[in-house]
Amino acid sequence: MRQRRGAAPVLLLVYHREWLEDIAFAWNVLADVAGSGGWEVVVATWGALDIEGRDVTAVGAHHRRPFAQATTPDVTVTVDPDVVWTPWGVDGEHWDVFFALVEGRHHTESPFLSEVDDKAALEVCLREYEAHSGRRVARPLTLLPDERLADSPLADHARVIVKPVRGGKCEGIEIVDPATLEGHLREAARGERHPFVVQELVDDVFLHEGRRWDVRYYAGAVSLVPLRCSAYREGIVRIAGARDGDGLAGWLTGGSFRGGRGMEIWDMHLSEMWHEVELRNGPIPGMWEQVEELVRDVFAAVARRARRSPAVRHTLCLGGFDLIVERTGEGCCVKLLEINSHPGMFEWDPALNPPMLPAFATWFRDVADVVAATP
Repeated sequence: MRQRRGAAPVLLLVYHREWLEDIAFAWNVLADVAGSGGWEVVVATWGALDIEGRDVTAVGAHHRRPFAQATTPDVTVTVDPDVVWTPWGVDGEHWDVFFALVEGRHHTESPFLSEVDDKAALEVCLREYEAHSGRRVARPLTLLPDERLADSPLADHARVIVKPVRGGKCEGIEIVDPATLEGHLREAARGERHPFVVQELVDDVFLHEGRRWDVRYYAGAVSLVPLRCSAYREGIVRIAGARDGDGLAGWLTGGSFRGGRGMEIWDMHLSEMWHEVELRNGPIPGMWEQVEELVRDVFAAVARRARRSPAVRHTLCLGGFDLIVERTGEGCCVKLLEINSHPGMFEWDPALNPPMLPAFATWFRDVADVVAATP
């Protein structure tokens, strides 16, 4: 079966073969949302792509025609994709294929996007933006690996959180006292511990039934230079598996952390959680506006650094922002914890999907507009 470019934009989703079936729940939803918005969608794997000029042939692919009700599995289809989306990244074995794929096409994989997954690099990026713009990006106070604890206000904190600069799924995160932190710093200086950042703990937060929570929030940039980004008024609240004060289990909310320790995975929508917060505390205006301002500032910081890259013109980003809402007297302050350039999607209870889908539908509409305007 051969598809040539027509009126419908074409999306190519590429995954590692060994993960394709395990995360079918995610790409099926993406294909549903994109297809319902008029996209033609091909879901393929590395190693099953053949590129000849503008034509990309995917063998054993899943194919969804625009507005179709279902995805057809195990087909061979040839398309000229408008967008190449690699939700789980690219491994070293397939970089040559990737570069051939994205030549002249919009795509979601660039070194300067992956760089923000490095917590130290992100902090440097945000500091540079603040110095240039005069704006403040709300986030916990952070100590970089090459900075002295004695020179930081964090030296006076009774407890801090230590995070490896790379990695995810809450691996390697610790909450430590000053004496333990000094030992970790000495180990890192001797090369006996991977580099890490130190962050202040955001203590004063709104609790849900005695438990802390944070937010996985999705926001998209369809252009970095010039900057064009969108924030959507919904997110997934992740509730800690233990009550506040019960060690790491009372602080960390990642699904892999909770699930790997047999804890209850308890999530809800941000709009629902915020309704409960305001029922208990009275109206707290400005939360959503803070989220939107924070997202714009972070994307502006990334865009400023991205100008140095020749690949910026066709780069798209649908990022996962991890946020926490701090209590400030009668108000609140939304703070950035970290960013994921390749965030997990739809890993929560499927019953939570419907309110999230408009955000992804808006993302696909925005990308379609960019595709239509591209010569």
